[in-house]
Amino acid sequence: MNVEVPWVRPNGGFTLLMEAWLLAMAKVLPVAEVSRQTSVSEDRIWHLIRARVAEAWKQADWSSLERLGADETSTRKGHKYGTVFLEISGKETRRGRGASKVARLLFFTQGKDKETFAQFAAELERRERICKEHDKIARGLSLREFLVDLWNYQHREDAEEHFKSVLSWCSRSRLEPLVKLGRTLRRHTDGILGYFKNYTTSAAIEAVNGRLQLARRRARGYRTFRNFQAMAYWIAGGLSIEPHSAPTH
Repeated sequence: MNVEVPWVRPNGGFTLLMEAWLLAMAKVLPVAEVSRQTSVSEDRIWHLIRARVAEAWKQADWSSLERLGADETSTRKGHKYGTVFLEISGKETRRGRGASKVARLLFFTQGKDKETFAQFAAELERRERICKEHDKIARGLSLREFLVDLWNYQHREDAEEHFKSVLSWCSRSRLEPLVKLGRTLRRHTDGILGYFKNYTTSAAIEAVNGRLQLARRRARGYRTFRNFQAMAYWIAGGLSIEPHSAPTH
């Protein structure tokens, strides 16, 4: 008969204090080194990391998502790539600086084709319960893509004409959320077009990518994509893996 005790997770294999120790070490040391120091096999440590990261990732709150960035990153030698989807934070100053300086990793998957976007969209729908009226979603997505094209212009005058078309589309959409979006965009016209005073870069995305590649080199490879994915979420996803406190008496 199995008896549950408060100082260990069911089927966890470690006491809570041991889990906390292994996780703390694995965040700053290669797993191989943690294994050497603790005499715990690398497979068991990776299993622990993947399980705890997956648990924290499923509970992560995406409701604050307003600005999304996507980029590809190398997962191993031989032109193997993964795609990262990031929540971009930061506000532009009056001089056009300071925006897009912080990013949180939301989703990381293998490959770099359109299927990766389908996977992200499916996860996003699962978390934020997107309306199932696909025709309206398609119209919204089309408008979003048209709005994104705004950032491809080099001159403010051209971008301003494009932006006027976006506002017109919103007002004629007959969809209240898009009409409301149009009103909001109109109120912030100066701030939006202020981007062209001093172009915001993809610094936040590159920063996350750099952290991932540094972690990959530090570990001399993660053996499997799942291991790399777990570590990526851990170091760049803003996750909180709280150790469960054991009873003191």
